[in-house]
This record gives sequence, structure tokens and C-alpha cells, in this order.
Amino acid sequence: MRNQIINEHDADVLSHIVNVCEDGKQFYQHAAQQAHNPALRQVFNEQLKARLLVINALRPEYEMRKAKPLSREQTVEGRLRELYTEVKTALVADDKEDYVLVEQLLASEDRTLIEMQEAINALSNPALSMQLNDQLTHIQQAHARMHHLKSVLKSH
Repeated sequence: MRNQIINEHDADVLSHIVNVCEDGKQFYQHAAQQAHNPALRQVFNEQLKARLLVINALRPEYEMRKAKPLSREQTVEGRLRELYTEVKTALVADDKEDYVLVEQLLASEDRTLIEMQEAINALSNPALSMQLNDQLTHIQQAHARMHHLKSVLKSH
């Protein structure tokens, strides 16, 4: 079943999800470099690892089934979110920059959750849907962590 070739629609869906996760990984890398708080930098690096788990599970699946490498294309939404965050952090006081990063990372997690849930429903291959659903757990945990972190930072 794993060696089954996938149709173009499923390949596009899988490719898009990998690229959305790559956007998130890149955003977490950027946030880890920008964060003032060392503990936040560590959290962002751990969140990045959650994205890597999903990418490392799905990229080989695509490449094996399509018999070609998956190309990395930053999504428009991912690039716009990065630019918006850069502008927003530049306009707020230094003590609020970390909160802005968390707020925007949570928005990125929201987007990823929605995209993954839509992808699960859009895939015609049940085995791929199940595999993507298994990976959804990592994103749900990352989302919950960022949601909690935003609440903690907001109360300070």
C-alpha cells in the first residue's frame, strides 16, 4: 500500500502541507533568533522540531510515491505572515516583541491546523489521510503549547 503511486491532486495536497510546515519551521527559526527571552528561544526551537517531525514523515512519502524530489516553495501566506511579524515587532516596545512573536506563531499554528484538517478531508487516498491524521497530533500539541504560552505572556 505504501508504494502505491498517488494521483496529482493528492500529490499537490501533500506537497502543499509539507510547504506549510516548512513555512512554520522557517518562522520558528526566525522567531528563535529574534526572541529576547532565552526560555522562549528554547521553546521556539522545540516547536521547530515538531514541524520537522511532520516534514520528515511526509516528504519521503511524497518522494517515494511520486518518484521525484519535493521542491520547497514558500507559500504566499507564510511569507506575508513573516513580513507582517517583522513590521509589527519593529513598531512595538522591546518588552512586547516576544509577545508579538508568540501571537503570530499561534496564528501560524492556527493556519497549519486548518490546512491539515482540510487536507485530510481532501485526500482521496485513505492511507495518506490516515498518515496525515497521525501527523496532525504533532501540530495540535504545538498549537496547544503556543496557545498556553500566549495566555501566560498576556497575563504578565
